[in-house]
Amino acid sequence: MYKGQDEMKDIDIMTSTGGIELLGRTQDQLAGSEERMAAILASCRKSELSGLILLGGTRTATDAARLAEYFASQKASTSVVLVPCGIENSLLNPFVEATLGFDTAAKTVAQIVANTCTDGASARKYYYFLRCMDGSSTGLECTSHLSLEVALSVRPNIALGTAEIEERSAGR
Repeated sequence: MYKGQDEMKDIDIMTSTGGIELLGRTQDQLAGSEERMAAILASCRKSELSGLILLGGTRTATDAARLAEYFASQKASTSVVLVPCGIENSLLNPFVEATLGFDTAAKTVAQIVANTCTDGASARKYYYFLRCMDGSSTGLECTSHLSLEVALSVRPNIALGTAEIEERSAGR
C-alpha cells in the first residue's frame, strides 16, 4: 500500500491511533471546504491510497459523500467508503440494517437491565428505574432506538420512550 521507507516511518507513528491525524481531522467537518478536500486528496495521492475508509455517524457520512463527489470530479484513483457506526443507529435506512456499535450497546445494556431485574425479583422490596443514555449532544431522541431494542430483548414491566414523552408533554 505504501512505497518507500520514509513514508512507512510516518505510518508507523500512526499505527493503532485511528489515522485521523494523517488527514488533519478535528471535530470540524472533514470536507467543510474545497481547500480541506484538496488537502485530503493530496495526502491520499502522496500515500498512493487506493481507498479511504471513514467510520462514523451522520456527520462522517456527509463528509464521505462530499469527499467521494470531490474525488470523482478530480478523477482521483482513491475510493471513499463509509462504515456507519454509533450506538444511536442514526443512519438506519433501507441500505443500512444496523450500525456498528448499536448491536453491542443494545446487548450490553440489555444484560445490565436483565441482571437488575433478577436482583429486583429476588429482593422484592425495591423498585428499579433505569434510563438509557446515549452520551451524544443530539438530545434524548437517540435513546429511543436503544431503549426500544433493550425493551424488546428484556421485556420489562414498562418501558417509556423519550420521543413519546416529549410528544405528549408538548401536547398538553
